[in-house]
Amino acid sequence: MKHYSLLLAAACLLIAGASSAQSIYKCTNADGTVSFQDRACPGETSSATVEVDTQARKAKSDYDGKVINVPGVGEAAILVFDYMETVVRDDGGQATTIGIRSKRGARDKMSLMMTIMPNPRGEMPSRSDHEAAVADIVLQQTGGRLGFGGFELNEFMAKSGTGLFAVLADPSYPKGVAPDGAYATMTVGQIADERFVAAITILSDGTDNKGFTDALSIAETFVVAPGIVATNHDGGDLSLPDAPAGFSWQQAHEIKGAFLRPDGWHVDTRHDGDDYAYFISREPNTKPEGFDTGLTVNVTTNVPQKTGMPASLYAAEFIRTGAGEFEILSEPFSSRRGPFESHGALFTAKDPERGDFNAHMVAIANDTTGTVYFCIFEGPTENWEQTWRTGEIMLQKLVIDDSI
Repeated sequence: MKHYSLLLAAACLLIAGASSAQSIYKCTNADGTVSFQDRACPGETSSATVEVDTQARKAKSDYDGKVINVPGVGEAAILVFDYMETVVRDDGGQATTIGIRSKRGARDKMSLMMTIMPNPRGEMPSRSDHEAAVADIVLQQTGGRLGFGGFELNEFMAKSGTGLFAVLADPSYPKGVAPDGAYATMTVGQIADERFVAAITILSDGTDNKGFTDALSIAETFVVAPGIVATNHDGGDLSLPDAPAGFSWQQAHEIKGAFLRPDGWHVDTRHDGDDYAYFISREPNTKPEGFDTGLTVNVTTNVPQKTGMPASLYAAEFIRTGAGEFEILSEPFSSRRGPFESHGALFTAKDPERGDFNAHMVAIANDTTGTVYFCIFEGPTENWEQTWRTGEIMLQKLVIDDSI
């Protein structure tokens, strides 16, 4: 692994390539070409620029990202293809429903409904509880009708959380094709996460078609922005929310912040002038080897003075280039919450000596103060799926101060 020490060298790396960095907005032009700009794309607002993973199988002109706000959960991004229309409604309380369906006359017929709400337990449900919840959704959606027959559960990993779904064929349409206004297949399921649960219903004519595939891509790429708890106080101990089971808060008094530390993990803090680095790792952060699995938070202040560019542009360019040494695995995503603008993506790197590893990076910029928080969770590629369950929790709740 390479993130054992301060990432101050990354500033030099980005400064060297800063002359070609012109933007923080990704715009698709009328001719299908893609450009990065330092202003919002025509007709768009700066607070709604979101890019999400399309599994590298859709043309970039085929989709856009839609930002929704879920009370009690935060900002989320959802994929929308150009032949679809969307409706978002507040169901009252803390539930938000987004409906996506093919536009009238579209060749590919589909309808997707996602109802998202906070997870009241604040922890990932067990496999049995998750399966039981999906079974309940099946009964609710079919009215308990046995005509739909039995069902088999399928699992998928969403960008945020884990999903289970079941495909139900309506016996009224044995050939898998229904007339306009009806659908031959209903797919129901749920995405579960420590922060939220999302009930999913997909209507399509079978599953071997673009409409169903695109609908499932929407569910798979649904992403909730990393949680940021902005504080503004005079120092001392923070008033923090309860930590998830198996974690405790590690306070960073120098920056008036706090990060989640898994039980039994190690903590190391270093600083160089007014820049700080925090390491929360499974193994001790000892040189020269460093750790294999853990979170690095590098806090770089006075970014405009050091780099000649705004903090948000610096953060976006850092993610776009993968710090100059990583291969990107997913399309970068962006979000804004209060004064903080976040950019992130999943990367991988080859290490012939210690083994390949993945790194989920989120760069959080505050243009008001000129500070960027580089949050990097890394672990071996071979068991990344299991490791990321811990890393995702650590990146879900970050306490940082809006005055730093």
